[in-house]
Amino acid sequence: MKEGIAVDYETLDKKAKDIKKYLENSEEVYISSELGTNLIFKIYTHNILPRSPIFPEDRFWNQTPEGEIMSCPLEGIFNGRLVVDVVVTGMGELPTLIVWDFKDGRVVKVEGDKIFLRKLLGRLKKSDKRLNDLKGKWIAEFSVGANDWARFDDNIYNCEKVFGGIHFAMGNSEGLGTDRGETFHFDNIVKTPTIVVTDKNGEKLTFTKSGKAVN
Repeated sequence: MKEGIAVDYETLDKKAKDIKKYLENSEEVYISSELGTNLIFKIYTHNILPRSPIFPEDRFWNQTPEGEIMSCPLEGIFNGRLVVDVVVTGMGELPTLIVWDFKDGRVVKVEGDKIFLRKLLGRLKKSDKRLNDLKGKWIAEFSVGANDWARFDDNIYNCEKVFGGIHFAMGNSEGLGTDRGETFHFDNIVKTPTIVVTDKNGEKLTFTKSGKAVN
């Protein structure tokens, strides 16, 4: 984690704000990966939060290291496949890939190591005893990493910030999207996505290709 903490504050702050502007002007976001992720969605463009080591006067938060731009997809039209290949909140590194299939914002199918998924469900049930299945969970967050100094490891707070990577969360949207009363929120890291944003003028911008910066 020490590399991510050693980030140049001014550089990261500018990068986070630049990515926020692109997302705010987005009409559509397309995420794909060589592992099978395939998602096209819109986001709530009025409520995008950049995490930077330089805090605005009216807000203070700290999650070492800093460097992500947080948003939420429009839940009702979020469809496609998400393939997770690094870590999941509270669960560490994955023994195998996890494949989440979404329809209208909710999980309709999940595949992966059965023991791992059973442990994940058990962890979530500690927060909400009403849960009895991983299916049905709402999409809650889409976040882009912005920290060129951070590196992927088994610490999800570090992985969330790596530039080139992204994560999606399910459960409580934490103020980013619709509040449905969930008492849990868990992130899923995607290490090498291709991110293409279509702006309101119909122009496409590729942020990353297979986890690598473009231009």
